[in-house]
Amino acid sequence: MTSTTSTSDYDLQIYRDRTKTWNDKPLGYLDRYYKRFIHKKQSYMFLRQAPNGLAVVGVRYLPFSSDNTSIPSAATTTTASDLSIELAFDLVGEKVTPGTMIARINDKPIFANVHGKLLEVNERLIDEPGLVLTDPTVQGYFAIIMPKNADKNMHEYDAVDQL
Repeated sequence: MTSTTSTSDYDLQIYRDRTKTWNDKPLGYLDRYYKRFIHKKQSYMFLRQAPNGLAVVGVRYLPFSSDNTSIPSAATTTTASDLSIELAFDLVGEKVTPGTMIARINDKPIFANVHGKLLEVNERLIDEPGLVLTDPTVQGYFAIIMPKNADKNMHEYDAVDQL
């Protein structure tokens, strides 16, 4: 049996154009395929949702200063050595609610902010807490959650084009 596929069935140039920046930005596909959300009340919290519904939860910047106000990390002098991160390893595989604490940054709680099942916490943050400062939305996330119902849980978040 011979193949009847012609070169016009698949335009290689279109593929090259779509992926040309992936070598410069290897995680560039995240921008293309993931939906991005920012929590309405806690603007430092983000949620990046994959096409399959999985939600990556993290902070865009450090949420607390000495007077408990939200401030972007760029405006602070916080360094990786100043960070103390605790993760809720004991909750992996368990159901979580918006009030479930999934992590702590310098004794300040980070909550799940969605209903669902906690699939993973980013254990890399234990050895590399600076990722919360240097790459918070890609490698410095806190947890991956399978939302109970992705559409209903998004009412606390605003969709955004970029984190």
